Amino acid sequence: PRVPEMDDDRYKWSPAVRDLPIDYSLLVENILDPDHGLFAHQLPAFDLYSASPDAPQRVTVRAVEDEAEDEAAAFAIESRVAAWAKLTRRQAESAGSTAVRTAYAAASADTPQLEASSTFRPPAVIVSCRRDGAGASSFLTCFFLSPTGVGRTRFMAAGVGRGLPVALPRWLQHVGLNNFLDQDTFLLATQQPHVLRAELERRHSSSSTAPSSPCSAAAEDGTAPPAAREQLSLRRALY
Repeated sequence: PRVPEMDDDRYKWSPAVRDLPIDYSLLVENILDPDHGLFAHQLPAFDLYSASPDAPQRVTVRAVEDEAEDEAAAFAIESRVAAWAKLTRRQAESAGSTAVRTAYAAASADTPQLEASSTFRPPAVIVSCRRDGAGASSFLTCFFLSPTGVGRTRFMAAGVGRGLPVALPRWLQHVGLNNFLDQDTFLLATQQPHVLRAELERRHSSSSTAPSSPCSAAAEDGTAPPAAREQLSLRRALY
C-alpha cells in the first residue's frame, strides 16, 4: 500500500512500528473516530476532525481507480469536515474566555478553506490530514495495520511533512508516540473482551437456526488443521 506524498521528494517522513494487544477491527474504528481524542488523549487537535450541527461530517465511499493512490485497495471510505474547533470552542465560549475566543476566531479566519479528512483504504491504510481547496496537505498521519491474530495487530505509522529540513529522528518519534499508544491500548484493551464477546454472541444468535459450519465442526472434532484449532483456542481465551 502506498501514500503518494511518501514518494514525493518535497515530503519527509519518519516511521514507527509497534505490536498492540488490540483487535484489528477495534483499532480501525478507534483511529477513524475523532471524538475519542479529546478525552483519551486530551489533544484539542482532534476537535478539528469532529463534527457539529454547524459543520456536519460528510462520509463517502468511492472506487480507487488510480494505482498511484493504492494498487491494493478496490475502494476507499472517506470522511470530510470543516477543519475548525467545535467542542473546544463551545467550551471556551461558555467559560467566557475572551483570549481563547479570539484565538479560535483568528484560526478560523486564516484557514476557512481547510478540510479535515480521514481516508480508509481497506484492508490496511488510513490517512488523516487537513487539505486545502486544491487537495494538498502540509502534514499527513498515515497508518498501516496488519492483524497478527485474534486481539492482536501490528501497528505501523508515519508522520509525513512537507517543508521539513530533515525527517524527525525515529527515536524522538517513538518518545511521543509510545505514550500516545499506551493511552489507546489501555482504553481499548479493557473494552475489547466485552466488545468481542458481544459480537460473537450476536453472531451465534443470528446463526442459531443455520446448520453448523463445516470449518467450526472440524475445529471442534480435531480434524481441522492446527492453525484453525489455534484460532479457535485464541478466541476462547478472550472470553
